[in-house]
Amino acid sequence: MDGAVSLWGKYSTHRIILDHRVLPLRLLNPADYDALILPGGFGAAKNLCNFATTLGAGKGTPEDMVVQPSIAKIVTDFNIQRKVIGACCIAPVILAKVLPGVNVTMGCSSGDDFPFAGATGAVEALGGTHEETQAPCKDVCIDHDKLVVTSAAYMYDGKPHEVFESVCAMVDAVVDLAKQE
Repeated sequence: MDGAVSLWGKYSTHRIILDHRVLPLRLLNPADYDALILPGGFGAAKNLCNFATTLGAGKGTPEDMVVQPSIAKIVTDFNIQRKVIGACCIAPVILAKVLPGVNVTMGCSSGDDFPFAGATGAVEALGGTHEETQAPCKDVCIDHDKLVVTSAAYMYDGKPHEVFESVCAMVDAVVDLAKQE
C-alpha cells in the first residue's frame, strides 16, 4: 500500500456509487479497496438484512434473520482478503450474522441512554460477541483477528455531536487499521 487509503462509502443492495458512476454491486472487487464501511440506521436493518422485521421486532430466531446475499458476499470477500470492515449503529448485527465469532459494539446492553439496548443480545444470539462501550460512546471496538471496527452511533441516545464523534472514531480507527495492513 502506498499510504493512501481508499474507502467505499455509498451503497445500496444493488449498486455501487463510485466517482459519480453507478455500477452493479456484484462488480465490487475488494482488491481495489482498503476498507469497507457499513453505516447503520433503519435502512441497514430493513434493506441490507431483515433484522428490523425479525429479531429487531422480537420475532423469529437467529436463523430467521437473513442478510441480503450481495451484502453477505461483500462482507465475506473483504474478510477473506483481510480488508478492514467498519460498521456502526445497528450494522454490527450484519457482521455478527456473516462473520461468526466477531467482536463488536453497539453501546451498552442496558441503561436509559441506550433505547435499543436489546439489540446487543441479538449479536450474541447471531454468534458474535458484544463488547460494552459506555456513554458517550467515543470508544470503538476493534476485533484485530477479523479486522472489524465498530461503534455505537445512534444506538446511544446522545446529542448529535456525540453520535458524530462515535462515527468519526470508527472511521478513524478503520483508516488507521487499514494503513497497518
